[in-house]
Amino acid sequence: MPSAADRSGTALSLAPPAPGPREVPPPVRGFDAVEAVWRLLRHHGHEGGLQAFREAHDVRGSAESLAEPLERAGIQARPAIVTAEELAYLDVPTLLQLGDGSWVVLEDRRRDVLHLLGSSGARPVPEAELAPFLSGYALDVSPSLPAGKGLWSRLRALLLHHRRALAMLALASLLLQALALVLPEITATVMNQALPDRARSTLHVVSMGVVLVAAFQACTGWLRDKVLLFLVTRMAVSAERGVLQHLLRLPFPVLDKMTIGERLQAFTSVGAARDVLAERAVAAVLDGAMAIAFVAAMATKMAGATLFVVAVALVMAGIAVFVGSAQARHQARELEAQARERGFLSELIAGIGTIKAAGAEQQALQRWLQRFRAELGHTLRRQRLGLWSDVGLETLRQGMYVGLLIWGGSLILRGELLVGTLLAFVQLGSGFLGAVFGLVRVHLMVAVLRPQLAGTQQILDEAPEHRTARRAISRARSVPVVMEDVWFRHGPESPWIAKGYSRRFEAGAKEVITGASGFGKSTLLRMLAGLYVPEEGSISVGGTSPQAAASDILYLPQFVNLFSGSIIENLRLLSGGAPVARLLEAAERTGLSALVATLPMSWESIVSPGGKSLSGGQRQLIALTAAIASDRKLLLLDEALSNLDPIRAAELRKILDGLPATVIEARHV
Repeated sequence: MPSAADRSGTALSLAPPAPGPREVPPPVRGFDAVEAVWRLLRHHGHEGGLQAFREAHDVRGSAESLAEPLERAGIQARPAIVTAEELAYLDVPTLLQLGDGSWVVLEDRRRDVLHLLGSSGARPVPEAELAPFLSGYALDVSPSLPAGKGLWSRLRALLLHHRRALAMLALASLLLQALALVLPEITATVMNQALPDRARSTLHVVSMGVVLVAAFQACTGWLRDKVLLFLVTRMAVSAERGVLQHLLRLPFPVLDKMTIGERLQAFTSVGAARDVLAERAVAAVLDGAMAIAFVAAMATKMAGATLFVVAVALVMAGIAVFVGSAQARHQARELEAQARERGFLSELIAGIGTIKAAGAEQQALQRWLQRFRAELGHTLRRQRLGLWSDVGLETLRQGMYVGLLIWGGSLILRGELLVGTLLAFVQLGSGFLGAVFGLVRVHLMVAVLRPQLAGTQQILDEAPEHRTARRAISRARSVPVVMEDVWFRHGPESPWIAKGYSRRFEAGAKEVITGASGFGKSTLLRMLAGLYVPEEGSISVGGTSPQAAASDILYLPQFVNLFSGSIIENLRLLSGGAPVARLLEAAERTGLSALVATLPMSWESIVSPGGKSLSGGQRQLIALTAAIASDRKLLLLDEALSNLDPIRAAELRKILDGLPATVIEARHV
């Protein structure tokens, strides 16, 4: 389901698309945006009065702001554009927007009937009756990764959130497993009764039974795969979004210590864990139960041979577990080498211009090959172990079948066993081995994944920055900044960068921090932005900490990283979601609109990753335009005009001087 921002690429106003003529009123009247969010929070058990909520939150403007108070309350939400048919995919309760711009609470959904809460009260409304009155905007409140001690416990809690789908998956899997017990009995009936007695009627009945069983298996398998696809998809969205969100909310010093390879590996590894849990967790539980059922069924036919099959299965499981543990050790070393290789590869690709300018292509290639060979060596060792394991297990499996046929054949020759019973027993034995190895596979997957998930677990163990509740809306357009006796260094063994630094910046002031390279100008701005926390002393932004005032601050580093996408999308991102109208107005003032007018696709012109298709001055112009349009109360600029020509820089400095915000600029001298 695409988000509203995905489809439009522009600001989402709460004003609905132009409605057509309405001959009849909507079946339910909606709330204004603030009350709708408050009502939804009450459904989740949050207390507090409506008036206090209005004073503490401002949800006027973009649709993204509608989700902000929900996220602060721990409820993941994002605006989305949905049709009436797509309402079935929304988690409830949630919010739907009507054509008049008001919002209703979707409390529940039963078949084609929607249970809505509006200002006129709660009532069920048929989906077809409500469809003409919907604007198309809704909130997607699908759950994110829950809190917990470990990744597996979090994924398990996320899986249990979909109890209805989980129950359907378990029932379908159980039916498929049960059919595996029916087919051997059909085989025994055909071989022992229908064929020897030439009983055509029995053969016809059995044949019809086989057709019905096959059809039932196909339908049940289709249902199981459909439910499994739903579970895997929902868990993929929630788990990966949750890990990325946690990663983005980590303190900057923690992120700064990680390599790009470590960050990528931690993020991508959660997908493998999600697949194992969603696809194999239910099957593993059922495999354990079915293994017991298969043993019971085999014991009724050939008790001695049953002990033989169980013994072989235990030996095979032991070999698989032993080899899997060895593979897990190689997997851990492989992942360490892979993180180093991917990190260097990312740096190499990002800095390929510097490499070519220095004529160091061959040296860079050799350094990457050295890391790649180390990774490949561990991969080959792990895969060789897997090959030996597969060969050994398959040999044992085929040996078991040969042993059973010889054993059963001798009993048949002595008249102690029927051919159909032997074939049915072999089928049951095959099913038993499948069930046992289903359990073993899950164990091996978890063992191999454990090293891979260590990086993800390490990230989840890090405490994210705490977001305080939004303060009462202030009409002030600038804030005072106070630094008192600030001491900072990057580590206990590192030299002090700031030693008892104190300075006051009045609200609305335009100040410059100057100094030579290495003076610590960037570090001071990062502390003001809340990215670094001083070891001693205090920093106040508008009477509170920089972390609590994050929504009032915008920090531009000297080297701004643009992202792949259009120019307007980059402006929206760098400005913190400023409305498009304000961005275009700022672009006229800064001269960015004149640059964009020369591009073939105007504002939709695509920026290459990192902004490599633009000059350093053009990247800074885009970033400064976003900062001016952001309407933040404190702008922190780290040599943000250093790549611009003197005339353009002077013009932009005049614009910055005219802003009501407090502006603190770091400048090299």
